[in-house]
Amino acid sequence: MIALGYTKAEKLNRIQKMVQESGVQKIVLFSPPAFALDGKEIASLTGCETESYTYDDIIMYRVFYPLLEKVDASYLLVINECLRTRKRSDLTYNCLHHYLNQTPHRLIFEYFPFVSDPNDFMILLDKEFPGKYKGRPFEMKFLQEAPVDIKPHYYTLNQTGVALPANARARYEQERDALFNSLGEGDPENVPRRLHIWCGQFKRAYVDAHPDMNFVARNGRLRRDNVAVYRKIQPGIPYHMVDIPRRQMDINDFLKISELHDLHFITTHLPVDEVYYHNLADWIQHLEEFYAQTGICAEERGRGSRGTAPLHL
Repeated sequence: MIALGYTKAEKLNRIQKMVQESGVQKIVLFSPPAFALDGKEIASLTGCETESYTYDDIIMYRVFYPLLEKVDASYLLVINECLRTRKRSDLTYNCLHHYLNQTPHRLIFEYFPFVSDPNDFMILLDKEFPGKYKGRPFEMKFLQEAPVDIKPHYYTLNQTGVALPANARARYEQERDALFNSLGEGDPENVPRRLHIWCGQFKRAYVDAHPDMNFVARNGRLRRDNVAVYRKIQPGIPYHMVDIPRRQMDINDFLKISELHDLHFITTHLPVDEVYYHNLADWIQHLEEFYAQTGICAEERGRGSRGTAPLHL
């Protein structure tokens, strides 16, 4: 079964229910450390012997061969938040398929149905039905063929503009041109990444003027007590985004851990900030469209602008 959008408590309840329904005797749990479920807690709830492994453990020889030898129909495999790359033929996914082929009892937990777009959902279907959809692109009808339970998460995205000095745009264009001129054989994506960080200097005054607010940035360059870095965020804190992560996976992890649904971006309205803002707005729209196509109706919520016109640095 694929279960989307579950909280930790809902995951534990679903594991307990599947154990009761299936009569399995043992559980193998795979999770990235940031989203790990407590194996001892699961063992206590279910009465099953439980083995816990990290996402990185999946491909390790010391894990792979022992599991292949012993996993059978008496096992429940719990694949928890393991959609970590968009590469469908990834070695880690292939190793998981070997494990999954050995038992019909599986729970696949994922907070979002995809990393960047609905085609990523096929990675989850590959886990539920190893081999059945090999090489096929995503189609909504597949959701009617698979046991999928969806608890949707909806997001609003707003932006707050900061005051800029009179020469800000000229300085921006100068920095942009310098980055392109020094790029050489480097990755062109480095230019917007660095420009986005560079724009943060114009947001420092806003951060300083709001010591009672919490902010999050890509790195610790602002050196303020109320500014966290993405890798050290805590749940339940209403962070305002100084920068938007360049990787969609990092954005998804931020949303999972922070538990925020109302998002606020501090922007200069310079072109690169607009690019990152619109990319995130488009991802939110793709997510809502996926939910809508599954028959889930969202409540109307206030949303930020979602222009899709080409954007230029």
